[in-house]
Amino acid sequence: SYFLLIVLLLELFSPKQSFLNNKNNYQNFKQIKNIGVFVEAKSAIVFSEKEKRILFSKNKKNQLPIASITKLMSVLVFLDHNIDWERKVKISQKDFRYGGLMHLSVGEEVNFRDLFNLILVSSDNTAVISFMRGLGISEKDFVALMNQKAQKLGMKDTFFADPTGLNPHNVSTAYDLVILGKTAFSNEMVLSALNKKQYIFRPNNKRKNKIAYSTDKLLNSFLKDEKSEYKLIAGKTGYLDEAGYCFLAKAENSKKEKIIVAILGAKSNKDRFQETKNLIWWAYNK
Repeated sequence: SYFLLIVLLLELFSPKQSFLNNKNNYQNFKQIKNIGVFVEAKSAIVFSEKEKRILFSKNKKNQLPIASITKLMSVLVFLDHNIDWERKVKISQKDFRYGGLMHLSVGEEVNFRDLFNLILVSSDNTAVISFMRGLGISEKDFVALMNQKAQKLGMKDTFFADPTGLNPHNVSTAYDLVILGKTAFSNEMVLSALNKKQYIFRPNNKRKNKIAYSTDKLLNSFLKDEKSEYKLIAGKTGYLDEAGYCFLAKAENSKKEKIIVAILGAKSNKDRFQETKNLIWWAYNK
């Protein structure tokens, strides 16, 4: 028994055999955070564009309401048309969709460029309908175009019932939203709008400017600091009672390695942004 005790002590304190001196074991010990991060949202995903693989997921194929993330598909369909960005659209009472922030009034004349920015900066629902009507497309036909584009992109578990996201039957999965994010966040006009903290515009027949503020609180976070190791490239919010708080974002690190993060069904506005920050940090430190 004494001999066995001596052997065990030698094994424990031997520099060659000690756990902490074994390089492979030490690497594994340091990388314990590779198991992932805790996410309370109903569904989430982190996708690496460089590695072309999913780094983290939770219920990635669960079909859930996506609220105003819908607007990313709406603007992609808009961009499929030949648009005169300076052309004016007169706001009609029929355009109004109540919910969220509202910046337009009946009778105001606003150009397509203003409507586009209102849709993405402040998630204005009326702006979506006014833009659609300005193109001369009925809502039924426009929604059909949205669903066609979703299928063309390979978003197999996505369905749209309206162009604003107010309808809880607009559903998708975190997995499908990676596809939407890769497409939408590669467009320069979309990126420009989503990176505005505010948008100032003046209806053609008004004397005073109006200001619309971004719904993306991460624009005021360390992720937009030029000195930050990780940066937010773009993000789009969504909220409905049925959907909870949702967010789709793209980020990169100092090496320009890009990831897409989707959060669906977070419990609060603060939670969706905090969990996005946690996932971004984890992805670049795993």
